[in-house]
Amino acid sequence: MFILGGFNPYEHTLKAKSIHLTMSVLSGRHLYPGIKKGSNCNPFVRIEVFGCPIDCCYGVTKICAQNAFNPTWDETFNFGIVHIPSLSVVRVSVFDSRKKGNELMYQATLPVDYLRGGFRCIRMRNKFGVFENGLAALLVYVKIDAKDEKRKHSTPCGSKDLSTMMAEFSNLEKRKNSK
Repeated sequence: MFILGGFNPYEHTLKAKSIHLTMSVLSGRHLYPGIKKGSNCNPFVRIEVFGCPIDCCYGVTKICAQNAFNPTWDETFNFGIVHIPSLSVVRVSVFDSRKKGNELMYQATLPVDYLRGGFRCIRMRNKFGVFENGLAALLVYVKIDAKDEKRKHSTPCGSKDLSTMMAEFSNLEKRKNSK
């Protein structure tokens, strides 16, 4: 595919500002809106990288059973190389696995360009983008390594890129149609 002007979102070559992104979800606090009423849930976290098609991937933590007050996960996701960080965002979502269809409880969206390495506390917003509970937060560890142009494209391990997700989807459709 040839695009005038030199920018091709499907290109796999590294740019001058390409980075290697790794995020660890350590723990959370106050991750259920009804926690004051004594109710509880089974939270899990989904981290997604959105941007150009070659940068899209995600990772999902295990379910922390019956602990929305202070769940711990301690899981690391290697998102591989983000080729164009200026066009990419990281979406961190907290879901309740007890609800039908895994109900979205909290979310936060962060531009990849503005991420800093180290331990970070991410304040969570409700599904409408409002700070409903000022205490809801996730503790994460972010590791960012700059990549040079001479290195080749690497696939992420511990997370899924867009081509893997599409292949899984087509396999599910084939199985569904064969039954």
